[in-house]
Amino acid sequence: NSSNLLVITAAIPLIGFLADIVGIRIILTSAALGAIAFVLPLLYLMSSLSLYSIWLSQLGLAILASIAYGVVPITLFRLFPAKIRCSGISISYNIANMIFGGTVPLIASLILAQTSKLMYQGVLVIVAGLIMLGLLPALKKLV
Repeated sequence: NSSNLLVITAAIPLIGFLADIVGIRIILTSAALGAIAFVLPLLYLMSSLSLYSIWLSQLGLAILASIAYGVVPITLFRLFPAKIRCSGISISYNIANMIFGGTVPLIASLILAQTSKLMYQGVLVIVAGLIMLGLLPALKKLV
């Protein structure tokens, strides 16, 4: 887990740099499509219970997370005009984290308790990716 956190730490600035070259929309679209396409195979790999497979699947998930994390700050920055930027970012970011950061682990635990299969938790990630794809047209002028 620590080695994958190092990967995230190194990848986030690289993704931000890449976003400066190709654009934020392309990075956000890539993050959403990557999550939709790869979360189930990565969770399947994780369920093999081999230490190497678990590490490799966590690495894949870390890279997917890095893609989104690399552009979230600038996306939030562009959502709000300068006059309310600090309040807008802090309130919206923290409310979203309160709602989703608090409920998603609970829902994921309930899914695992009911199904005993890690794979079904991938549905949450797929739904998040679909929501992101659905919201990208609304950000057309900003990113």
